[in-house]
Amino acid sequence: IVDERTQNLKQSEEKYRLISENANDLFIIINENFDIEYMNEQITQKLLGYKKEELIGRNSIDLLHHDDIEHTIKSLRMGFKTGEGTEIVRVKHKNGYWIWLEVKGSIFIDNNGNKKGLLIARDITERKNIEEKLRKNEEVFRAVFETAKDCIFIKNRSSQYIQVNPAMEEMFGVQAEELKNKTDIDLFGKETGKHVMEVDKRVLNGEIFEEEPTKPIHGIPHTFHTIKVPLKDANGNIFGLCGIARDISERKQAEQKLKESEKKFKALYKGIPIPTYTWQKEKDDLVLIDYNIASERITDGKIKNYLGIKASELYSDQPTILEELYRCFEEKLNFSRELYYYYKSTNKKKYLFLLIYAQ
Repeated sequence: IVDERTQNLKQSEEKYRLISENANDLFIIINENFDIEYMNEQITQKLLGYKKEELIGRNSIDLLHHDDIEHTIKSLRMGFKTGEGTEIVRVKHKNGYWIWLEVKGSIFIDNNGNKKGLLIARDITERKNIEEKLRKNEEVFRAVFETAKDCIFIKNRSSQYIQVNPAMEEMFGVQAEELKNKTDIDLFGKETGKHVMEVDKRVLNGEIFEEEPTKPIHGIPHTFHTIKVPLKDANGNIFGLCGIARDISERKQAEQKLKESEKKFKALYKGIPIPTYTWQKEKDDLVLIDYNIASERITDGKIKNYLGIKASELYSDQPTILEELYRCFEEKLNFSRELYYYYKSTNKKKYLFLLIYAQ
């Protein structure tokens, strides 16, 4: 009977050895002092770079990252009491870098009645690296989200706000919780809100959308430069959208004032009773780009045929005028004088007071 039990034990140990040596996970047996008594050799060398004999008899704690030692010792001690445990640790590779291992342990009693710990460890370095990248990306996003002066928001597929940043809280004068689950119809009214939600539908179908809508906030119209992009999960499914909105109301007002000013200047320019011409620098020459109504009168309307003409061509026989035009552009000088001028457009000569000035 004893021989039969011994034989069965040997067969059992052989099966365990075959399983452990051919497994993809690291098998470790430690005693209550945490000394290593067994490791499956192929995986040990592949995963940690050590030969089996380099680790047998060595204390397993010596291989750990210093930040993992304290909690691992507590976990191992507890495991020897409760019979099982799970831990995630960093173990030093023979070449000096760190491997992340997820370790599951259980207790068994050997033939001599001693407690042993069976640890099965799986390499999760790639997973931890991905998690770390995600964590850093989340930190960057959070920093931008919290400190940006632009309004940043996230909506679900129902176009409800599920997250807004402090800049948007300040814009609306409310806390984020008060905006949560609201739609743009709730915020801006039916007409504006309906347009915004139509845009959201396009984004939720995969478009990246950019526009400059004007919306009323506390009764005051605000113009925003808005960009919206779809948000996708790991499988590529769109679960919502993210938007960034910059208040450009002041810029738009300035642009409008500039347009009005240009319009007034244009009207003044056209109505001046003195023939006036506008030249523009083009490479090494000047080109006629505009003229006023008085210029049309003095040329019997033929000035239109000279739009786009180069100064070097029009004043080829008037070197003084040509020189003064060039100096006006290059040196920002003004010139004025009287002259007897020949109009090529009408074949007429007239006494003129010529004024050349830089704008």
